[in-house]
Amino acid sequence: MQFSEWINTKEQLPPEPEKYNSKSYLATVINNQVVCVNYVKTKVRNKEVIRWEWQNKPCPWDIIAWMPLPEPYNEK
Repeated sequence: MQFSEWINTKEQLPPEPEKYNSKSYLATVINNQVVCVNYVKTKVRNKEVIRWEWQNKPCPWDIIAWMPLPEPYNEK
């Protein structure tokens, strides 16, 4: 089994999402928990922003590192 390595957010962020779209990632947050978050491009007060979200709300924690989710199981 192989997973990606953690990527520090100070070194690199995920690729910019398409407008009004999101992509899910695993993230290590400030209290060393691992959570599933979305990296989204959305509008806030008529401004386009890119941000981390958890449960469709702005993420309440500082994201320290992230990694892509593994591909879904494929029975072949």
